[in-house]
Amino acid sequence: MKKSEKVEIRVSIDEKQTLSRLADLEGTSVSELVRNLVRKYVAINTNSTARKQSLLISSALLAAGALIGAALVVFPLPNSHSDYYLVEGTIDDAAFGFPFDLTSEKPHVLEIGANTKTQAVYRLEVSLQQNQLPLIQVCRVVGSDCISTAQWDVDLDPKWPSVFQTVGSSDESVFISVQRMAS
Repeated sequence: MKKSEKVEIRVSIDEKQTLSRLADLEGTSVSELVRNLVRKYVAINTNSTARKQSLLISSALLAAGALIGAALVVFPLPNSHSDYYLVEGTIDDAAFGFPFDLTSEKPHVLEIGANTKTQAVYRLEVSLQQNQLPLIQVCRVVGSDCISTAQWDVDLDPKWPSVFQTVGSSDESVFISVQRMAS
């Protein structure tokens, strides 16, 4: 009687190297890392409590963003104009928020010490692409390496916030909202 099944997948060389580095960091094999990822994915997608909690946190952050946006309408920032967007959110248990100027060619980079249990550090970078839309990249910093966690091509809407949410490979939760600031 078989106790396990074998599943074969194809990944790029870069993906395999990233999986190997992550496995080394976790002190486990690539197979065990992938098994853990599958278990977490199944738990997240079958556990209604986790889904409700994620929805509750997302709703709370959206409400906070709406309140901040409303406050900026009533009390605008000095020299603010329609090219400024508010980038806010959370990575694990750390929150952030900052204005991003669409006319600036310089990327905005933020280092975040997010997970107090594992002392994880994340780098959030917002830059403009050639199409003048923001690209947001979040990565976990390990030594001098930046292991990609999430990347998002932001589709800006002048009236509504754009929202991105994911759970990364090491259970890091990423929630980002981008909305136009009051002019």
